[in-house]
Amino acid sequence: MINHSSSVLLLSQRRLAMALIFIAGYVDVVGYITLSGVFVSFMSGNSTTAGLHLGRGQSEVFAKAVLPVIVFVLGVGVGSRIMHRRHGLRLVLLLQVALLTTFAVISNSVMPISHPRGDSWLILTLTSVFAMGLQNAIVRHIGQDSVGLTYITGMLAALGSHLAAWLDRSEPQARKHISLFISLWLSFIAGATVSSWIALKIGVTLLPPLIMLLVLLILDFRRSTTLA
Repeated sequence: MINHSSSVLLLSQRRLAMALIFIAGYVDVVGYITLSGVFVSFMSGNSTTAGLHLGRGQSEVFAKAVLPVIVFVLGVGVGSRIMHRRHGLRLVLLLQVALLTTFAVISNSVMPISHPRGDSWLILTLTSVFAMGLQNAIVRHIGQDSVGLTYITGMLAALGSHLAAWLDRSEPQARKHISLFISLWLSFIAGATVSSWIALKIGVTLLPPLIMLLVLLILDFRRSTTLA
């Protein structure tokens, strides 16, 4: 784990966090459309869905809502273990490339994919959700636990808190925190917007942009030993 003189992410780490959160927003929309309402990076949504259907006695739908939560937690755990190894960042990103590539290939093979069933649904859910768990492990490793791919509501709450501190002039780093959380939120919105537009114009299986972005991230941080 990196030691910071402050809780504000370093510039290179902030760029990485923004890129990863952009991907999270992008993949969340793809997953939501492809997997019939399953969130791949928003576990609060899946937990709410699970409780809703459990209350209605719909055990099968409940199980489908709980599965992503379990897979996500496993993804974070595996990603956290890998991140503590040498070249951990690159290894996690390479694993994500493999998972998202698998998602793209399988989703294309079962067209139309608006309502996948059986093995196809299971594999698509496992690959996409596990990939997002890995990404969340990266962001938690390079920054504070408060900066996560899944904590959009938490980030907005933190934004409000730092905004109040800035207005009261009670926190010297408040402005930097405000800038950080706004940029992260906008990155998530941008990813979701781009994904939605591509789904409308071309199709929801277009994941090569994400795969290319992950490859670029690997190349960009290849020369850095900060997290290795």
